[in-house]
Amino acid sequence: MKGSRLIHAFTDLCLGVLVGTAVGTSVAASVIFGVSREQGFPKHIANTLAGTMFDRLGWPMLVTALVATVGCLYAARAGRAFKIMAAASLLMLACAGLTQFWFAPRMAELRENSTWVNGELADEAERTEFRRSHGYSMAVSGLATLIAAGLIVGRRLAGDGDARKTKSGLK
Repeated sequence: MKGSRLIHAFTDLCLGVLVGTAVGTSVAASVIFGVSREQGFPKHIANTLAGTMFDRLGWPMLVTALVATVGCLYAARAGRAFKIMAAASLLMLACAGLTQFWFAPRMAELRENSTWVNGELADEAERTEFRRSHGYSMAVSGLATLIAAGLIVGRRLAGDGDARKTKSGLK
């Protein structure tokens, strides 16, 4: 297998891992939260379990997004469509970085160092900040996931049908 084909295959794999992991962890968090609440655990315990799962996935997802972005930048030499996808991949990487370095640390700090009463933060300002950070984190992470899914589809559709090229249409 030629080096460029390997790069493109690995890029597609990373994009697939990003989408699959994002969807899978969202489902897992819902299940964790639901089962914890059904079993009678306090709400803040269920929230902490789900939050901790996302915290542990931050670095692997960021590295995967970085590798996928490098692959998309490499593919940018193949034409205009791939240049647009490279720009989209940079936005995806920025979203992953923003979540990892801005939103996640603040939510983790609030989870660990604040007073919780009946599953809610006791201080109104902290509660507002946590909800805002959580909402922005979900929106930014969702955008990164949609970009990754779009890149998977775009990379499949951007080829010109030349059988000598890889399935993604790249040389």
